[in-house]
Amino acid sequence: MPLRKSLLLFGMTFAAIPVFAQQQEKQIDARLEQAEAIVETIPDSAQRIAAVELAAARKAGYVPGEMKSLFLLSKASQLTGQDSLCRVWAREGRKLAESHSDAGYLGMFLGQLGGYYFTVGEADSAVWYFVKAGLQFLEAGDSLGYYKTLNNKASALMRTNILRAAADDYCAVFGYFSRLKDTSSFTQIAVNLAPTYDRLGVKDSAGYYFSIGEKNLALLKPYHRFFALLNLAIFNEENDRIPQALSHYDAAAAIAEELGIPRQVIAMTMNKGILEKKLKNFKAAEAHFDKALALIGSDSLFFDLKLGTLTDLADVYAVQGEWEKAYQTHLQAAAVKEQLLGIEKTQTIAALEAEYDRALDQRQIAEQQLALNRERSRRSRLLLILTAIGLLAAVVVFFLWKTRRQKKTIEAQHDTLRTLYGDLQHRTKNYLQTVGAMLNLHSAQTTDAAARRLLSEEQRRVETIKLLEQKLMQEERPASRVKVHEYLESILDNLSKALGAHSPMQIVKDLQPLEMDMEQAMSIGLIVNELVVNAGKYAGTEGVSPRVSVSLHHTDRLRLVVEDNGGGLPADFNPEAGNSFGLRLAQLFAQRLGGTLSWKNNPGARFEFLV
Repeated sequence: MPLRKSLLLFGMTFAAIPVFAQQQEKQIDARLEQAEAIVETIPDSAQRIAAVELAAARKAGYVPGEMKSLFLLSKASQLTGQDSLCRVWAREGRKLAESHSDAGYLGMFLGQLGGYYFTVGEADSAVWYFVKAGLQFLEAGDSLGYYKTLNNKASALMRTNILRAAADDYCAVFGYFSRLKDTSSFTQIAVNLAPTYDRLGVKDSAGYYFSIGEKNLALLKPYHRFFALLNLAIFNEENDRIPQALSHYDAAAAIAEELGIPRQVIAMTMNKGILEKKLKNFKAAEAHFDKALALIGSDSLFFDLKLGTLTDLADVYAVQGEWEKAYQTHLQAAAVKEQLLGIEKTQTIAALEAEYDRALDQRQIAEQQLALNRERSRRSRLLLILTAIGLLAAVVVFFLWKTRRQKKTIEAQHDTLRTLYGDLQHRTKNYLQTVGAMLNLHSAQTTDAAARRLLSEEQRRVETIKLLEQKLMQEERPASRVKVHEYLESILDNLSKALGAHSPMQIVKDLQPLEMDMEQAMSIGLIVNELVVNAGKYAGTEGVSPRVSVSLHHTDRLRLVVEDNGGGLPADFNPEAGNSFGLRLAQLFAQRLGGTLSWKNNPGARFEFLV
């Protein structure tokens, strides 16, 4: 009797497993359908839902749910401007679809990768991915997916100026949706065809499709109407109908605000400012750019837009002769550019680290489950033991295979992380080398001594920043702390060679080993650069070799002292009233660190920075 009950209990438990799995899969599908319904209107909410369901689908081993979650995560990331995350999710989904030979989802993920490359300006790569996606949709028998991808391919061809091929593709898509009597869709295509024929010089066709687009705008859903208005605005702008373009940008901004897509609201406001600048309405342009900056605020998701807005605003100030505002705005743009590089790097690293953590969690769960199964098998009766051994063997094989697969994934992600970090560092180094080379070229070409001196000072400042980048590149992994004493040693060695090129000069160093974050280290380095260069000009007296002393110590406060053995400072010395840009720059960096810069004669000039 006990044996019969045990067998019955085992049979009921085994039969309940597929029923429970089906219910769980239905719940995942229902939540993903909810996310799909709002992905174009509330992409951030759809992104959160898809992330939760991705974890649930992976835990349940539900591959269709996993692929749909990855697709929605990629699409939502694209709509919220998180391009690097869009690519990460699309690549992961592509691998999963390829491993399960799912042509439909493979076409969708290839299309997402095409959209990513189109967004970042690599139109040739976008065309290649759209062609591959279209072939997968044809294999899956998905005509709608194929023609939507053909439309995206035509847009990428437009970007590469292959206009005739773009027009042919657009016409094929227009004919397909016309046969379906899908007014909304063929209106969107008409809006794309108008600028294509306009650039080909076929004005009659351009006007015809333009009129279709304007006539049927009200039939489009808000999201699609937004992109139609955007294309119409671009068409009018290219044909020098600036007032009409401004009107379309206004309407597009209103729809974007209604849909809750702040990125597009900001972009439309920027575009209006650019058009007003074209019309030489500089005050109106300035107002639009100020509004865009107010909308952006401190949100790091929109720093790329902030960089463009600050650059355009600086140009407007310069045209109006407001040079101080133009200079300060350019400084802000440079700071945002630096932050933007850091944000892109951090986002990519965070995505990879999150995926790594999920893989580790799954491995731990698998190991715990295996241990539990072994414990239960020891307490079962003979028949249950025999059955459990078979099941346990299958489970062991499965989890060993899954563990090996996860290990390969983790190793690949580590390699990708190191590659991305190295690529970012090398790009930054190349940018700095390019700036230094440009300054060197200008210095070689100018005959004005004052200009050559200023260019030389700028070269030394660029070299100071480049030294910090080289220190970071020497780390085996991304570093947030810099050994300041080693960094200053490199700066002072370079300055010793540069300042002592024509006459010998001694630089005495007394540097306590310290570590700081990257931004603080760079500011300290620039202060030292400016103060040592200034001291080098006046060090030494008649019959005495020039000498500059630099000390850096930290007890309760950080103290940096730079002094020379020259004749000292004049009694009425004031760097703000003089023409020493370097000393003013040193004061600016000192204030940025929250410290003070003071000076006195000792008997030579002595500058002291405290923070």
